[in-house]
Amino acid sequence: MTGSIKKVEKNLIFAYGLLGTMPIISIFGLTIFSWLTVIVVLFFIIFKLSRNAKVTKFITPYFIIVLLSVISAFLCLSGDLPAVWKNQQVKGIIWNVFYIIVLIYFSNKHNDAAKSYLEGVYISSIIHMVWGYLQFILYTISGIKLNDVVFVDLLHMSTNTLTQIKDGNIALSGLCWNAGNMAPLLLFGFAMSTSISLRAAFALCTLLSGSRTAVLGLSAFVLFSYITESDKSKVSKRIWMSVMGVVIIGIPVLFLTGRMSPIIYAIQTTFSYFSRETLARQSSAIIHLRYLTSIFDVAKFAGLIKTLFGFGIGCSGYPFTVLFNQFNTPDFGPWVVECDIINQLWSTGVLALIIRYLWYMKYFVKAYKVDRNVFSFFLAFFIEGFAYNVTFNWTLILLMCIFILINNKQKIKNYQKNEIFDYYSHM
Repeated sequence: MTGSIKKVEKNLIFAYGLLGTMPIISIFGLTIFSWLTVIVVLFFIIFKLSRNAKVTKFITPYFIIVLLSVISAFLCLSGDLPAVWKNQQVKGIIWNVFYIIVLIYFSNKHNDAAKSYLEGVYISSIIHMVWGYLQFILYTISGIKLNDVVFVDLLHMSTNTLTQIKDGNIALSGLCWNAGNMAPLLLFGFAMSTSISLRAAFALCTLLSGSRTAVLGLSAFVLFSYITESDKSKVSKRIWMSVMGVVIIGIPVLFLTGRMSPIIYAIQTTFSYFSRETLARQSSAIIHLRYLTSIFDVAKFAGLIKTLFGFGIGCSGYPFTVLFNQFNTPDFGPWVVECDIINQLWSTGVLALIIRYLWYMKYFVKAYKVDRNVFSFFLAFFIEGFAYNVTFNWTLILLMCIFILINNKQKIKNYQKNEIFDYYSHM
């Protein structure tokens, strides 16, 4: 491959990680992630297929998961679900094939695609964090909903509001549709940053975000980092320095907003979402809890075959629509459960779920030996998954890339510290 093609490849994969995490950006009704995935797949077929045609054992578990997903799709198409749910299956199969191709492409030991993708995601996490601060400042000062102004009024990428207001406070979503999608980005940015000031900025943005998922992820990461680090004093020092950084970074935010109360109120509001009163009052919290407590009721409704193979790709919400009348409106199409493990269970079944988490567990163990920072990130990420559905398109690619580097016994944090900003400045 010529040097120019290699440079195009590196920049393409970097852009895939950078822009693919921004679902709010759409072109002709399709997200930028969709366009970039197609381009990456075509690039692989045209320029790399002959070199990457060999399928290694590394992808075998995911290949089985995809195969089970296809079986689930065909059972859905031949079953008694309404047509609006069946229409999801062909699209789901196509995307599963795309993900397999991306995994084959990125898993080649002779290219740096996985590294380039993670570099892009890391820079994107910083952009989202900065955008989140802009959302908070503009809304606090003058009630301006930044995402609506830019992407609805100016660019016409949506006809609906792209801003969440919770209990009178803006929920920071960055360049995502909602705060839940922002959570894995804030976690990844915090976990992979080596700078105390950046970690403090990510931590403060998380506290201001209004997202239970984000706060859970951050708290879990700090806890697991402390537990797995042999030098406890070193971790304690980093934590206290990050706390001081939050205070120092909060001063400019205070200056820009003109008063302290909005910052205190936003942080208090975020933490209030964990209170018993709020959990009892908020319908979303009750619904999320029901996803976990209704497993046996749904299994009884599903029967043996659907329990084993699921209701169909992207159809995890179907049993909840039938049993609990959730989102059962004429204009509401197929939807997925906002909890990773339950979504995967009722979409593609318990067999695919078991294989998926055995695959994950294998790389949990390897990560503990290779890079404990990544091990802590994994655990925190999957804790976020209990609170929200955080394993989707770009985050799935993110996990694949981390698995690839861990499989090759490469630490992820090192190259970001030494190379990422040099790379970005020479693009």
